[in-house]
Amino acid sequence: MGAQDPTNRRRWGPGHTRRAAGSLVALLLALTFSVTGCLPDANNDGRRVWLMVGDSNTHFTGCSYPLQLQAQLDPAATLIVDAGVFGSAAWGWIRDDTLAPLLAADPKPDGVVFALGTNDIGSHRTVDQLIADLEALRSQAQAAGVHPFMATIPPRYDVVTGLRDADFEAARVEVNAHLRTTTPATRLVDFDSWMPDTWSADFMCTWYGVLDAVHINCDAHEIRAAVLRSLL
Repeated sequence: MGAQDPTNRRRWGPGHTRRAAGSLVALLLALTFSVTGCLPDANNDGRRVWLMVGDSNTHFTGCSYPLQLQAQLDPAATLIVDAGVFGSAAWGWIRDDTLAPLLAADPKPDGVVFALGTNDIGSHRTVDQLIADLEALRSQAQAAGVHPFMATIPPRYDVVTGLRDADFEAARVEVNAHLRTTTPATRLVDFDSWMPDTWSADFMCTWYGVLDAVHINCDAHEIRAAVLRSLL
């Protein structure tokens, strides 16, 4: 992958050329996760509203999965609200109490996807602390009458070896195991099982020839959109 603009690497659209590997994985995921459940119209307003709470792997580029997903759906029937914040962590959402106004917004969300944890682990938040924070966010959504969906944490890579970051990986696996154990299949968003064991240009960004160990590229955002659409 060549040099890319950090704020807008590739704009996704009808003419976007997809990598064969990414498209194949997206197709397999769509088949694997088909008919896993649908998001109820919790407030009976005739439209399903999804709130996407995450970090820079949610809100980062012109091809992010919220944008891709919305482009595939009728906005009159389903609205995707991108609430991703660059650099955000689960504990920050709790500390700043930034979730409450989003849950009460008009139109009111029917469901919220929490795709957090990368920056928590990166800032040395313990596994127990991160799990407690994610559970607090889940409980807050439930108390507001909004269905919580929990996304698994993707791997982070070592920029020298290209292998998964060992320290990060240990915590990530433990937190994801908790999410898979405590979250119903129809509310679990798989953002990690299809990620490779070693860094790959099919899924990860490159900044002007330098490996990016954290941020996913447009093709990986496409797969995320396919995973989420299967839950619709």
